[in-house]
Amino acid sequence: MRRHAALLTALVATTLACCAHSGTRDLADTAPPDAVSHFPERFPNVYLGMPMAEWRATHPDAPPAEAGTFDFRIVVVEPQPVPGVEEVTWYFDTDLPGQPLYEAIVDYGSNAAGRTRAIEALGPSEGARPQWQYATSMGYPVRVWAFSTKIVVAAGMPGTEWDGEW
Repeated sequence: MRRHAALLTALVATTLACCAHSGTRDLADTAPPDAVSHFPERFPNVYLGMPMAEWRATHPDAPPAEAGTFDFRIVVVEPQPVPGVEEVTWYFDTDLPGQPLYEAIVDYGSNAAGRTRAIEALGPSEGARPQWQYATSMGYPVRVWAFSTKIVVAAGMPGTEWDGEW
């Protein structure tokens, strides 16, 4: 599992090595033990399962949630959160306590080289399509897949749209 956590950590870190964030806190004290590994250090203060209010506190400049097509999730599209990434779309579940973060779609836009480096860092894919799946100590799987200019990291958390899908 350490290898998988390291691969997830490399997902964006390899493409955003030039980025630096200051004044961030370590989530190791508040996040489940391996939750920090789901989002690389270049997206500090973010982990799957993070309550929306906590996410908002660490992203005060993020735009408000968008009115979505689906009533089961809250969508926040954060433009250019870090250099090399065009936008990140964050999904929070509306039905679960705390409205936890359960998916992020990282759009590299025209930065094809960054997306390619991130995919290479994940290692061999689990099939013809670029996708990977990892177990977590929280009892739900995390799946990563790539399409178009994007890489998606999603948790199969109980009660979310991905519950039981993998």
